[in-house]
Amino acid sequence: MSHRRQMRTAWLLVISVAVSFAAADERAAHFGKQWVRSHPFTLMALTQRPEAVLDDKYREAGLNTMLAWKPRDGLFEAAVRQGLPWHFNVNKRNERLTDELKAQIDGLMTRFEGGAGFLVFDEPKLLEMARAGEVAAWIKATYPDVLVYSDAYPIAGGAKLCGGEWLASGLYDEPSVPYSYDDYLADFTRLIRPDILMFDIYPFPQPPEADPEEYLAGKYFAAMSAIRKAALKAGIPYWVFVQAYEKEGGGGRRLPSESDLRTQMFTSLAYGFTGMAYFTYDAAFMRGLLEQDFSPSRLYATAQQVNAEVLNLGQALRFLTSTDVRYIVGKHDEGGELVDNPVPEGLGIYHERSRVAKEVTGIALSETGIKRNGLIGFFQDDAGGSYFMPVNMCQGQDASAADCTTTFTLSLAPSVTDLYRLSRETGQPEKVDLQDGTLTVTLPGGTGDLFKTGDGRFPGLEP
Repeated sequence: MSHRRQMRTAWLLVISVAVSFAAADERAAHFGKQWVRSHPFTLMALTQRPEAVLDDKYREAGLNTMLAWKPRDGLFEAAVRQGLPWHFNVNKRNERLTDELKAQIDGLMTRFEGGAGFLVFDEPKLLEMARAGEVAAWIKATYPDVLVYSDAYPIAGGAKLCGGEWLASGLYDEPSVPYSYDDYLADFTRLIRPDILMFDIYPFPQPPEADPEEYLAGKYFAAMSAIRKAALKAGIPYWVFVQAYEKEGGGGRRLPSESDLRTQMFTSLAYGFTGMAYFTYDAAFMRGLLEQDFSPSRLYATAQQVNAEVLNLGQALRFLTSTDVRYIVGKHDEGGELVDNPVPEGLGIYHERSRVAKEVTGIALSETGIKRNGLIGFFQDDAGGSYFMPVNMCQGQDASAADCTTTFTLSLAPSVTDLYRLSRETGQPEKVDLQDGTLTVTLPGGTGDLFKTGDGRFPGLEP
């Protein structure tokens, strides 16, 4: 056994003793999947200050769940007033499974109707997972109908790609022991046993401190792919925090543009994520969906529109299983010759020979440019029905969705005689007119459409 594995095994033996309580956790293995399917697609935003929710702008933004980040009564009162279920963050920095913590959770559940979920610890490292698992197990046993989950780190800022593997020793709390991001996610799901796997990733740094293009190319898709793989292996749904804030200085981030926000949201859908949270609603730093004075930021109206579209598609996506995700490589001019654009880390390429889904036999993009690329997610429902979702990956710091419009031409197999689109605008199926077995679809920047072959019976739609 390698030194790395010997060290890691020793640590895990100690932790396994600490989490022996997990054996008593009799919650159904598929509780998270059942919960997601029996609730609307979850859209929420991290909220800390009651002053931010004195009016109804939270619900009017298209958010359908309150994510209370602090145990402040005004947050829960606002959720009840707006008719929203609420989730509460149990903070890892100062909480153990004490009588005081139990009393706090019991008090919230007793005093405020609508308690639907608990996020236990934010970004726990390996040596904090036992404590998170203990708290999670108690909540599950005490409130068996409530969703219990945790929020994982993304690929950490200090992580390095070595031999094709992301090493993230800082998440292990033992810098001398190599520890991969896949190791971290495997331990996260095994030791905490969350009903869903959630993580946060904020891909648009504040220039000139960092280049957003480098983050997208180097870490964003690698992290999204790792989360998808770990969750599918664990048999649980997966959710994501998306960037919706601005911060200057160390770890700075820019407030996303319309095309930026759409790229995050629709990329997540194509990967099979079934719930999303904004970081943040009120201004944790310079601004979020709200300004410091609680007025809407410029991102608020964009979020309203995107949320409506995501909820329409989310009706069906809650019931689908991701089967593959591929990058559609565009072209740009280089010295008078069209050459392929670079491919981000962590993504396989769609090409005709890959035949990842037998219904789609070829994809071409009409526009060219370094940002003119696509993503396509493939899905199946429980009955074996086939779905695909192309996403326009064109985005930019000052780019609207209209600035980045791209046309996709998809060649379909002869067996595809009927094709349906689940409308982002109405939430209803629409039959698509095919021309000689070809689908042509024009998408705004960062945006995707969901299609089903064969029939228009999308699961989860209201009768």
